[in-house]
Amino acid sequence: MAIESVESRSKKTNDDDLLQEYRTLKEHLLQVLLTCYKAYGEALDTDSRNPNLSSELPSSNVETVRNQPMAPDAIVPISVPEFLTFVAGTLRVPKEFARWQVGDPEPTDASFHHLATHTRHVTSLTHTILLLTLRSLESELDLADTPTPSVLALPSQKPTLAALVAACAASLGDATNRWCDQAAREKAADVLAGIVPHLAGVHLGTPSSSPKKSGESGGHHHGHKISDAHHVVEYALGEVLDLAVRPVFGKGKGGAPAARQAREEEDREEWRTERPETVTVLEWCVGQVKQPFLHPHLSTILPPLLTLLDAPNPPIKLSALRSLSHVLLNTPAATLRAHNIPALVLDAALTASTYYDYPALVSAAIGAATSAVVAGEAQFSEPYYDGLERVIRDGVLRGLHFATGAKPAQVIAAILDPAPRLLELASPFTVRHASPLLEGLERVVQIHASDAALMDALSRTLHALCASCAPRIAVHAGRVLALASRGWIGFKAAMEKQAKGTQDSRAKDAIESVGKQLRAAVSVVRESVEKEAKVVGGEEGQGMKAMLSADLRAVKQMGAGGILGEE
Repeated sequence: MAIESVESRSKKTNDDDLLQEYRTLKEHLLQVLLTCYKAYGEALDTDSRNPNLSSELPSSNVETVRNQPMAPDAIVPISVPEFLTFVAGTLRVPKEFARWQVGDPEPTDASFHHLATHTRHVTSLTHTILLLTLRSLESELDLADTPTPSVLALPSQKPTLAALVAACAASLGDATNRWCDQAAREKAADVLAGIVPHLAGVHLGTPSSSPKKSGESGGHHHGHKISDAHHVVEYALGEVLDLAVRPVFGKGKGGAPAARQAREEEDREEWRTERPETVTVLEWCVGQVKQPFLHPHLSTILPPLLTLLDAPNPPIKLSALRSLSHVLLNTPAATLRAHNIPALVLDAALTASTYYDYPALVSAAIGAATSAVVAGEAQFSEPYYDGLERVIRDGVLRGLHFATGAKPAQVIAAILDPAPRLLELASPFTVRHASPLLEGLERVVQIHASDAALMDALSRTLHALCASCAPRIAVHAGRVLALASRGWIGFKAAMEKQAKGTQDSRAKDAIESVGKQLRAAVSVVRESVEKEAKVVGGEEGQGMKAMLSADLRAVKQMGAGGILGEE
C-alpha cells in the first residue's frame, strides 16, 4: 500500500474509513521494517569471514527481529511508542565505525565492507519508514473529531522520544559519518522536524478547547502551542543528553579539567571506541539551543566538549570547535569568563589551525579563536586587541607562511576565509600587520591565481585589509594595486579559458564576485591616498597624488582596467 494512494483520497467524505486506512498502513510499515531487519540479521550471520559481525547490532534487537512472526499478511500488534522504541534501538551505529578514521584508506576487509553497506542501506530505509509513520500519526490526529493530543505527547513517552531523537541525530552531520549517506541525513532531518510538535506537546500546556480549523498552520499543532525554544531545550540538553551522551562520557569529577578527566578515566573512552555517533548527537544537541537558554546547561555540555577538543582525531576536533563556537556566541560573556572557556578555546583553536591537511578544521579553528577573543575580553580593551593580533599572527600569517606553495589551494582558502572578520575586528591595529599580510597574499597570487574559491577568499581578505587599515593603507597603495592587478589578470584568464565552449555560468559569476571585491579594495586605496595627501598638503601631498596616478596608469597598461571599473 503506497502512502500516495492514501493521501490522494484524503478528501473522502467518510473520515472514519480513512482513519482506519492510515492505521492499517502503520501496521504494514512496521511489518516491512521487521522483515528488512530480519533479512539484515540473517545476511550478517551467513558471512563466514566474520561470524561475530551480527553482534555489532544490539543483541536484544536482533532477537526481537528473529522472534517476530513473518507471515506475509501478518499484522503485528504493536503501539506507535513500541514501534519507535524498536526503531531507535536498531539505528544504533555499529562500533566498528569507531575504528574507521576519516582520512584513512577505506578498509579492504570484506566483512567490514559488508557491514558498512548494509548499515547505510538500512539506515536510509528506516528513516523513510519513520517519515511515513509520522505522517500516518499526523493524519490520525488531523482526522480526529475533537482536539486530540498525540500519544507521543504523554509524559510517559519522554524516554521514547528521547531515544528516537538521539537515533535520528546520529544520522546527521557530514560525510565524516560514514554509517549513513546523504539521503539518510536528509531524511533524518525531516524526521526530527516531524517530531518537534510532539516535543512541544510533552512540555507545553494542554489541548486547546477548540478543534483545529481546516487550513490552520503556524502557531498551533494538534491542540498544542509550539514554543520557539523551550521544548527543544528540554530534549536537546535534557532527555537526549541523559540517554545518549552522559553515560558515554561519564559524570567526571567536579573541578578537574574535562580533558584531564578523559585521560584519567578509561571508562570515559566509550565515545571513542564503542559509540562513534555520540559526537554527532552532542553537536546536534548543542546547536539546537540559543541564548538565553544555553548558559544554564554549560556544566552539562562543557566537559564532553572539552574532552572532544583534546582528541587527536581532526574531525572530532572540528565537531567540538563548531559546538564551542556556538556556545561562545550564545552565552553571556561573564558566564564564559567564569568558566575560563574563552582562554581554553583560544589556545586549542590556534593549535588546531596548524592541521593543514584538514582545511575545514583550519577554517573553523581560526573562526573559533576569533570568537573566543571577542567573548573573553572587553571590547576595545588592550587584551581584546592583543588577542586578535595573536590570532592574526599565529592563525593567518603562520598559515600563509607554511602552507603557501606546500599545500593545495583549498588549504590557503581555508586560512583566508575567516580572515576578513578578524581583520575588521582588529581595526585600527590591523595596520601593524599590513605589510606581512600583503607579502603573504602576493605569494598566493603567484601560485594559485586560477583557483576560484581561493581567489574569492583572497579578494575579500584584501578588501577587508584595506578597509580596516584606511586611510593608512595609502602607504601601501602601490603594492595593493599591483597585487590586485596580477590577481585579476590571472584569475580572469583562467576562468574564461575554463568556460570557453560551455554554457556554465559559474565562471562568469566567479569573475564578477572577485572583480567586485578587488574594485572595492582599489576604491578604498584611492580614497585613502586622497585623504592622506590632503592632510599632508604641499609638495609632499602632490607627490602622493602623482605616484597614485602613475600606479593607476600602470594598472591600465597591464590590462587590468577591470579593477578600476573601466571594462
